[in-house]
Amino acid sequence: MLVKVNREIVKLEDRSSIIDLIRLKYLHFATVIVTLNQNLVKKEEWSNIVLQESDEIQILRFVGGG
Repeated sequence: MLVKVNREIVKLEDRSSIIDLIRLKYLHFATVIVTLNQNLVKKEEWSNIVLQESDEIQILRFVGGG
């Protein structure tokens, strides 16, 4: 299935969850927030939400600095 992640088309296995996508991108769960079709998704829901063809996901990472 194809989804859009941060404006890039990504191919995922059918029945992939948000948490599967985070793992695929090698991101640290504590440093990202996710929107699905312009709706913020709580971290505790990531493993329960199955992505669908043409979903649009934004993954935003927090970066510290000084």
